[in-house]
Amino acid sequence: MSQQSGTRTVLNWGLPGLIAGLVFAMWAMVVGLFTSTLWAPPQGIAQSIGIGSPGHNFQLVALVAGLIGHMMNSIVIGVIFIAIARAIRLHGPAAVVGGMVYGVLVYVATFWVLLRGVLSSTSASFLSANPEWSWIAAHLMFGPMPASCRRLVFSLRTATPSNPARAGLVDTSGTTRAAGPEARASK
Repeated sequence: MSQQSGTRTVLNWGLPGLIAGLVFAMWAMVVGLFTSTLWAPPQGIAQSIGIGSPGHNFQLVALVAGLIGHMMNSIVIGVIFIAIARAIRLHGPAAVVGGMVYGVLVYVATFWVLLRGVLSSTSASFLSANPEWSWIAAHLMFGPMPASCRRLVFSLRTATPSNPARAGLVDTSGTTRAAGPEARASK
């Protein structure tokens, strides 16, 4: 596998979950700003697995560990969704609805099985960081993001110099005018 092919594979599969995770984190932290503290949601992730002490007081190590853990989980959860969507051929609005259903399933598994079950003795700080409705909304937002981002990433992948017509680098209309970003900028 070439380096370019490997990079494309990582972007096609990992970037959608990463982008969805960023949107999720921004939402959670903005809600946290009004309900507890800006850093409480990501910090609570680390506290749930025993990094840092309970509570919403600022802890740099727990904050950084929580952000890293959140983004890693987002990539993995996004890759799983993309694999499922490809396997059952979800596209367009069906992929968005499927993503929302997937987001709710991830919410149930995370909040009800993992945090309130397996990690119940250490997850109080995380569970009290934001109101329950905000976590449901965040998961409903997360779900469709990999489907939407996947389409964007795949369209960017085909718009490369290896496919000059798709990239807008050649004129496909049959006229002799210049094509590409430079020509559009000069108009």
